[in-house]
Amino acid sequence: MLCRCAEVDPDICGDKLEKCGLCAHVFCLFFATLLFRQANKHVGLMGFLPRDIRIAVRRAAQKRCCVCGQRGATIMCCMEGCDRCFHLPCAKEGSCVTQYIPPCRSFCPVHRPKQNVEATPDPGTDCPICLEPVEDRKTFRTLVCPACKSAWFHRDCIQGLAMCAGALYLHCPLCRNRMVFEIEMFSLGIRIPFRLVSFCLAHRTGGA
Repeated sequence: MLCRCAEVDPDICGDKLEKCGLCAHVFCLFFATLLFRQANKHVGLMGFLPRDIRIAVRRAAQKRCCVCGQRGATIMCCMEGCDRCFHLPCAKEGSCVTQYIPPCRSFCPVHRPKQNVEATPDPGTDCPICLEPVEDRKTFRTLVCPACKSAWFHRDCIQGLAMCAGALYLHCPLCRNRMVFEIEMFSLGIRIPFRLVSFCLAHRTGGA
């Protein structure tokens, strides 16, 4: 109901919930502007009341997504004075940032947080995760480790690694710094689940 998409990237939008005649993705609920969760997490959809969800949908009916141009964009940039809106599945394509930590803030491509690290990759630098070349500078799709300033990787690659590793095990692929690295990745909109390492990473590393 909130993003108007049936098939989306679950790493971005989360699981699909169906209850009370409503259907919505977990993170479409959390990021929707002016849609608030109740203290009782068992009512409605994970604490989001059906009445409030329908109001959010009606409110967004005339708001166009700044990425795809379609109506029904429920997520508004949190920067004061900015009225740009977008659908959660459109966020990555439009270089928008959604921060998967409370208070779940969202940013349009103009106001999104950017890395302050003063560094540029050497010519021919490869991503240490996929071993494919990265761009020649920091961009939305090319990130650098803020600790060692040597590890350059693709946003999609670090997102995939984060989903496997979880918050307890994610670290820079080169210098292995965890705290500074994770804080930066959270700020840049990488979703890092708070759970134990998944099988995919344990299999790659020979065990957790």
